[in-house]
Amino acid sequence: MSQLSLSERLRRRFRRSVLAPLDARLAGAVRRRRNARREFRPVFVTGAMGSGTTLLAFSLAQRFEFACVIAESAHQVAKRSFLHSPGVEVFPSVRSYEAAIRPRPGWRVEQARDDLLRLYRSHATGASDRALDKGPNTSLLRAGFLARCFPEGRFVVVFRDPVANVEGFRRKWRTFGGDSLDECIRFYAAIHEGFLEQAAEFADRVAFVEYEALVADYDARLEALARRLALDPARVRRRLAPRANVPGQGIRNVAGSRIGVVRDANEHAWGHLSEPEIARIREALAPLQARLRARALEG
Repeated sequence: MSQLSLSERLRRRFRRSVLAPLDARLAGAVRRRRNARREFRPVFVTGAMGSGTTLLAFSLAQRFEFACVIAESAHQVAKRSFLHSPGVEVFPSVRSYEAAIRPRPGWRVEQARDDLLRLYRSHATGASDRALDKGPNTSLLRAGFLARCFPEGRFVVVFRDPVANVEGFRRKWRTFGGDSLDECIRFYAAIHEGFLEQAAEFADRVAFVEYEALVADYDARLEALARRLALDPARVRRRLAPRANVPGQGIRNVAGSRIGVVRDANEHAWGHLSEPEIARIREALAPLQARLRARALEG
Protein backbone atom coordinates (compact mmCIF):
# COMPACT_ATOMS: atom_id res chain seq x y z
CA MET A 1 0.00 0.00 0.00
CA SER A 2 1.45 3.38 -0.99
CA GLN A 3 2.22 5.90 1.70
CA LEU A 4 -0.05 8.90 2.11
CA SER A 5 1.25 12.22 0.86
CA LEU A 6 2.15 14.92 3.37
CA SER A 7 -0.87 16.99 2.33
CA GLU A 8 -3.23 14.03 2.84
CA ARG A 9 -1.74 13.29 6.26
CA LEU A 10 -2.23 16.93 7.25
CA ARG A 11 -5.83 16.92 5.98
CA ARG A 12 -6.59 13.78 7.97
CA ARG A 13 -4.97 15.18 11.09
CA PHE A 14 -6.97 18.41 10.71
CA ARG A 15 -10.23 16.46 10.35
CA ARG A 16 -9.42 14.32 13.36
CA SER A 17 -8.12 17.04 15.69
CA VAL A 18 -10.24 20.04 14.64
CA LEU A 19 -13.28 19.17 12.53
CA ALA A 20 -14.38 16.02 14.38
CA PRO A 21 -14.32 17.64 17.87
CA LEU A 22 -16.09 20.72 16.46
CA ASP A 23 -18.78 18.55 14.89
CA ALA A 24 -19.21 16.71 18.19
CA ARG A 25 -19.59 19.97 20.13
CA LEU A 26 -22.14 21.31 17.64
CA ALA A 27 -24.11 18.06 17.72
CA GLY A 28 -24.03 18.15 21.51
CA ALA A 29 -25.33 21.70 21.56
CA VAL A 30 -28.20 20.75 19.25
CA ARG A 31 -29.11 17.79 21.45
CA ARG A 32 -28.96 19.93 24.61
CA ARG A 33 -31.47 22.38 23.11
CA ARG A 34 -33.72 19.56 21.94
CA ASN A 35 -33.49 17.82 25.33
CA ALA A 36 -33.53 21.00 27.44
CA ARG A 37 -36.32 19.90 29.77
CA ARG A 38 -35.68 16.16 29.83
CA GLU A 39 -35.04 14.32 33.07
CA PHE A 40 -33.23 11.01 33.31
CA ARG A 41 -33.02 8.05 35.63
CA PRO A 42 -29.34 7.09 35.50
CA VAL A 43 -27.95 3.62 35.94
CA PHE A 44 -24.49 4.11 37.42
CA VAL A 45 -22.26 1.20 36.38
CA THR A 46 -19.26 1.27 38.66
CA GLY A 47 -16.52 -0.78 40.25
CA ALA A 48 -12.74 -0.70 40.34
CA MET A 49 -11.14 0.18 37.03
CA GLY A 50 -10.26 -3.01 35.21
CA SER A 51 -13.05 -4.95 36.92
CA GLY A 52 -15.25 -5.31 33.84
CA THR A 53 -17.31 -2.12 34.04
CA THR A 54 -16.81 -1.44 30.31
CA LEU A 55 -17.83 -4.96 29.35
CA LEU A 56 -21.00 -4.76 31.43
CA ALA A 57 -21.89 -1.20 30.45
CA PHE A 58 -21.60 -1.75 26.71
CA SER A 59 -23.29 -5.14 26.91
CA LEU A 60 -26.30 -3.51 28.60
CA ALA A 61 -26.20 -0.59 26.17
CA GLN A 62 -26.38 -2.93 23.16
CA ARG A 63 -29.24 -5.05 24.42
CA PHE A 64 -31.41 -2.58 26.30
CA GLU A 65 -32.87 0.86 25.75
CA PHE A 66 -30.86 3.85 26.99
CA ALA A 67 -31.05 7.46 25.90
CA CYS A 68 -27.27 7.79 26.19
CA VAL A 69 -24.18 5.93 27.29
CA ILE A 70 -21.57 8.00 29.07
CA ALA A 71 -18.13 6.44 29.46
CA GLU A 72 -16.02 7.93 32.24
CA SER A 73 -18.52 10.63 33.20
CA ALA A 74 -16.01 12.29 35.54
CA HIS A 75 -13.84 12.97 32.47
CA GLN A 76 -16.71 14.06 30.21
CA VAL A 77 -18.59 16.37 32.54
CA ALA A 78 -17.77 20.07 31.98
CA LYS A 79 -14.33 21.07 33.25
CA ARG A 80 -15.88 23.88 35.29
CA SER A 81 -17.83 21.26 37.28
CA PHE A 82 -16.48 20.12 40.64
CA LEU A 83 -17.34 16.60 39.46
CA HIS A 84 -14.72 16.77 36.71
CA SER A 85 -11.54 14.76 37.19
CA PRO A 86 -8.65 14.18 34.78
CA GLY A 87 -7.37 10.71 34.06
CA VAL A 88 -5.39 8.75 36.63
CA GLU A 89 -2.18 9.13 34.62
CA VAL A 90 -1.76 12.80 35.59
CA PHE A 91 -1.42 11.97 39.29
CA PRO A 92 1.98 11.22 40.86
CA SER A 93 0.70 8.62 43.33
CA VAL A 94 -2.27 6.43 44.11
CA ARG A 95 -3.13 8.47 47.21
CA SER A 96 -3.12 11.76 45.32
CA TYR A 97 -5.46 10.25 42.73
CA GLU A 98 -7.78 8.88 45.41
CA ALA A 99 -7.87 12.22 47.21
CA ALA A 100 -8.77 14.02 43.97
CA ILE A 101 -11.80 11.84 43.17
CA ARG A 102 -13.32 11.74 46.65
CA PRO A 103 -16.35 14.03 47.22
CA ARG A 104 -15.83 17.29 49.11
CA PRO A 105 -17.97 18.63 51.98
CA GLY A 106 -18.92 21.76 50.00
CA TRP A 107 -20.35 19.94 46.99
CA ARG A 108 -23.91 20.99 46.14
CA VAL A 109 -26.43 18.36 45.08
CA GLU A 110 -28.40 20.75 42.86
CA GLN A 111 -25.33 21.88 40.94
CA ALA A 112 -24.01 18.35 40.46
CA ARG A 113 -27.39 17.14 39.22
CA ASP A 114 -27.55 20.05 36.76
CA ASP A 115 -24.02 19.31 35.51
CA LEU A 116 -24.76 15.64 34.93
CA LEU A 117 -28.13 16.34 33.32
CA ARG A 118 -26.39 18.74 30.95
CA LEU A 119 -23.99 15.94 30.01
CA TYR A 120 -26.79 13.41 29.53
CA ARG A 121 -28.84 15.87 27.46
CA SER A 122 -25.89 16.53 25.16
CA HIS A 123 -25.76 12.83 24.25
CA ALA A 124 -29.37 11.70 24.55
CA THR A 125 -31.30 10.35 21.57
CA GLY A 126 -34.61 8.53 21.46
CA ALA A 127 -37.41 8.58 23.99
CA SER A 128 -35.94 6.57 26.88
CA ASP A 129 -35.40 8.31 30.21
CA ARG A 130 -32.60 5.92 31.14
CA ALA A 131 -29.01 7.18 31.06
CA LEU A 132 -26.17 4.70 31.42
CA ASP A 133 -23.33 6.36 33.32
CA LYS A 134 -20.15 4.28 33.58
CA GLY A 135 -17.77 5.60 36.21
CA PRO A 136 -15.20 3.18 37.63
CA ASN A 137 -13.52 4.30 40.86
CA THR A 138 -15.18 7.73 40.96
CA SER A 139 -18.78 6.53 41.25
CA LEU A 140 -17.78 4.03 43.94
CA LEU A 141 -16.34 6.78 46.11
CA ARG A 142 -19.09 9.29 45.23
CA ALA A 143 -22.01 6.88 45.44
CA GLY A 144 -23.67 8.47 48.46
CA PHE A 145 -23.51 11.90 46.89
CA LEU A 146 -24.75 10.63 43.51
CA ALA A 147 -27.62 8.82 45.23
CA ARG A 148 -28.73 12.16 46.69
CA CYS A 149 -28.41 13.83 43.29
CA PHE A 150 -30.61 11.18 41.66
CA PRO A 151 -32.98 9.53 44.15
CA GLU A 152 -34.41 7.62 41.20
CA GLY A 153 -30.99 6.35 40.05
CA ARG A 154 -29.66 2.81 40.36
CA PHE A 155 -26.16 1.44 40.94
CA VAL A 156 -24.59 -1.67 39.42
CA VAL A 157 -21.29 -2.63 41.04
CA VAL A 158 -18.95 -4.96 39.16
CA PHE A 159 -16.30 -6.65 41.27
CA ARG A 160 -13.53 -8.96 40.15
CA ASP A 161 -11.06 -11.38 41.69
CA PRO A 162 -8.76 -9.01 43.62
CA VAL A 163 -5.56 -10.68 42.38
CA ALA A 164 -6.49 -10.09 38.73
CA ASN A 165 -7.82 -6.61 39.45
CA VAL A 166 -4.78 -5.41 41.41
CA GLU A 167 -2.45 -6.89 38.78
CA GLY A 168 -4.42 -4.92 36.17
CA PHE A 169 -4.01 -1.70 38.15
CA ARG A 170 -0.24 -2.04 38.01
CA ARG A 171 0.05 -3.24 34.41
CA LYS A 172 -2.39 -0.83 32.74
CA TRP A 173 -1.98 2.44 34.64
CA ARG A 174 1.40 4.07 35.14
CA THR A 175 0.44 5.77 38.42
CA PHE A 176 -0.37 2.40 39.98
CA GLY A 177 2.58 0.64 38.36
CA GLY A 178 4.91 3.20 39.90
CA ASP A 179 3.49 2.76 43.39
CA SER A 180 3.86 -0.16 45.78
CA LEU A 181 1.80 -3.34 45.66
CA ASP A 182 0.57 -2.64 49.18
CA GLU A 183 -0.70 0.76 48.11
CA CYS A 184 -2.64 -0.80 45.23
CA ILE A 185 -4.13 -3.34 47.64
CA ARG A 186 -5.10 -0.55 50.02
CA PHE A 187 -6.79 1.39 47.20
CA TYR A 188 -8.85 -1.64 46.10
CA ALA A 189 -10.03 -2.10 49.68
CA ALA A 190 -10.70 1.60 50.27
CA ILE A 191 -12.95 2.18 47.27
CA HIS A 192 -15.03 -0.95 47.87
CA GLU A 193 -15.30 -0.48 51.63
CA GLY A 194 -16.24 3.16 51.01
CA PHE A 195 -19.05 2.11 48.71
CA LEU A 196 -20.40 -0.54 51.08
CA GLU A 197 -20.51 1.98 53.91
CA GLN A 198 -22.36 4.57 51.82
CA ALA A 199 -24.72 2.08 50.18
CA ALA A 200 -26.27 1.09 53.50
CA GLU A 201 -28.57 4.11 52.98
CA PHE A 202 -29.80 3.03 49.51
CA ALA A 203 -29.20 -0.73 49.46
CA ASP A 204 -32.43 -1.38 47.58
CA ARG A 205 -31.04 0.54 44.61
CA VAL A 206 -27.82 -1.48 44.27
CA ALA A 207 -27.07 -4.63 42.27
CA PHE A 208 -23.73 -6.44 42.59
CA VAL A 209 -22.30 -8.38 39.66
CA GLU A 210 -19.32 -10.71 40.00
CA TYR A 211 -17.17 -10.49 36.88
CA GLU A 212 -16.34 -14.19 36.90
CA ALA A 213 -20.03 -15.15 37.11
CA LEU A 214 -20.85 -12.71 34.31
CA VAL A 215 -18.36 -14.15 31.82
CA ALA A 216 -19.26 -17.72 32.79
CA ASP A 217 -22.98 -17.23 32.06
CA TYR A 218 -23.03 -14.03 30.04
CA ASP A 219 -26.50 -13.99 28.46
CA ALA A 220 -28.38 -15.23 31.51
CA ARG A 221 -26.64 -12.78 33.86
CA LEU A 222 -27.41 -9.83 31.59
CA GLU A 223 -31.06 -10.82 31.31
CA ALA A 224 -31.38 -11.25 35.08
CA LEU A 225 -29.80 -7.86 35.70
CA ALA A 226 -32.06 -6.22 33.12
CA ARG A 227 -35.14 -7.65 34.84
CA ARG A 228 -33.95 -6.30 38.18
CA LEU A 229 -33.38 -2.86 36.66
CA ALA A 230 -36.66 -3.02 34.67
CA LEU A 231 -34.88 -2.25 31.40
CA ASP A 232 -36.67 -2.29 28.04
CA PRO A 233 -35.18 -4.25 25.12
CA ALA A 234 -33.25 -2.09 22.66
CA ARG A 235 -35.14 -1.10 19.54
CA VAL A 236 -31.86 -0.66 17.62
CA ARG A 237 -28.62 -2.43 18.50
CA ARG A 238 -25.80 0.02 19.24
CA ARG A 239 -22.74 -0.32 17.05
CA LEU A 240 -19.29 -0.79 18.54
CA ALA A 241 -15.95 -0.21 16.88
CA PRO A 242 -13.91 -3.38 16.26
CA ARG A 243 -11.32 -4.20 18.90
CA ALA A 244 -8.80 -7.02 18.86
CA ASN A 245 -8.68 -9.58 21.65
CA VAL A 246 -5.66 -7.87 23.20
CA PRO A 247 -5.40 -7.18 26.95
CA GLY A 248 -5.43 -3.52 27.90
CA GLN A 249 -7.68 -0.67 28.93
CA GLY A 250 -11.33 -0.63 27.88
CA ILE A 251 -13.33 -3.21 26.01
CA ARG A 252 -11.69 -5.91 23.88
CA ASN A 253 -12.61 -8.68 21.44
CA VAL A 254 -15.26 -6.85 19.41
CA ALA A 255 -15.99 -8.02 15.86
CA GLY A 256 -18.94 -7.12 13.69
CA SER A 257 -20.13 -4.87 16.51
CA ARG A 258 -20.55 -7.94 18.73
CA ILE A 259 -18.70 -8.47 22.00
CA GLY A 260 -16.88 -11.78 22.32
CA VAL A 261 -16.62 -12.68 26.00
CA VAL A 262 -13.07 -13.50 27.15
CA ARG A 263 -13.16 -16.20 29.82
CA ASP A 264 -9.46 -16.70 30.55
CA ALA A 265 -8.46 -13.10 31.35
CA ASN A 266 -7.92 -13.83 35.06
CA GLU A 267 -5.53 -16.68 34.35
CA HIS A 268 -3.40 -14.41 32.17
CA ALA A 269 -3.35 -11.78 34.93
CA TRP A 270 -2.28 -14.28 37.58
CA GLY A 271 0.65 -15.26 35.37
CA HIS A 272 2.16 -11.78 35.74
CA LEU A 273 2.49 -12.10 39.53
CA SER A 274 4.76 -14.10 41.77
CA GLU A 275 3.37 -16.58 44.29
CA PRO A 276 4.25 -14.31 47.25
CA GLU A 277 2.47 -11.39 45.56
CA ILE A 278 -0.63 -13.47 44.93
CA ALA A 279 -0.61 -14.68 48.54
CA ARG A 280 -0.27 -11.11 49.85
CA ILE A 281 -3.24 -9.89 47.79
CA ARG A 282 -5.39 -12.88 48.76
CA GLU A 283 -4.61 -12.52 52.47
CA ALA A 284 -5.50 -8.82 52.45
CA LEU A 285 -8.58 -8.88 50.22
CA ALA A 286 -10.21 -12.33 50.41
CA PRO A 287 -12.56 -11.29 53.25
CA LEU A 288 -13.73 -8.26 51.25
CA GLN A 289 -14.21 -10.43 48.15
CA ALA A 290 -16.37 -12.80 50.23
CA ARG A 291 -18.55 -9.91 51.41
CA LEU A 292 -19.03 -8.64 47.86
CA ARG A 293 -19.85 -12.14 46.64
CA ALA A 294 -22.43 -12.53 49.40
CA ARG A 295 -24.08 -9.29 48.29
CA ALA A 296 -24.19 -10.56 44.69
CA LEU A 297 -25.79 -13.82 45.78
CA GLU A 298 -28.49 -11.91 47.64
CA GLY A 299 -29.84 -11.00 44.19
